[in-house]
Amino acid sequence: MPRIISVDDHVIEPPGVWQDRLAERFKEAGPRSIRQKGRMDFVGGVFSFEPDDDGLEGDWWTFEGRQYPLTRLEAAVGFDRDEVQVLPITYEGMRKGSKPLHRAGMSLRRPPRQPQPEELQNIGRKFPPNHLHESWMDFLYWDAELEA
Repeated sequence: MPRIISVDDHVIEPPGVWQDRLAERFKEAGPRSIRQKGRMDFVGGVFSFEPDDDGLEGDWWTFEGRQYPLTRLEAAVGFDRDEVQVLPITYEGMRKGSKPLHRAGMSLRRPPRQPQPEELQNIGRKFPPNHLHESWMDFLYWDAELEA
């Protein structure tokens, strides 16, 4: 069975993702990560938050005068289900699975590789009929129509 990487584990951008890459003239206006205290709520399917000196400390994105907190709900990977709550979280408080490999002190066991068509076909034979993939692109985008 091939190893699968979940794409729904909410990997979080590193705090310097914008400031490390923007041209100097755009840095002041660009998105940045700040640490502050705030309150958060999730009532009736509506998420609300506001900075508050009496709230819990967390890391927030700030951009164009708006602020957006990072929550444990976004960085849920590695937490038990009952620990996944709408609470502020800092980058240091996130589990390894929410961080890029180098920041988590991890590395790949072996470099990624593109499987051969025969491998994809052999894997596809384990699926229900009509689920074979003709190519790697077909494997990646099996539910999307692509132009040749």
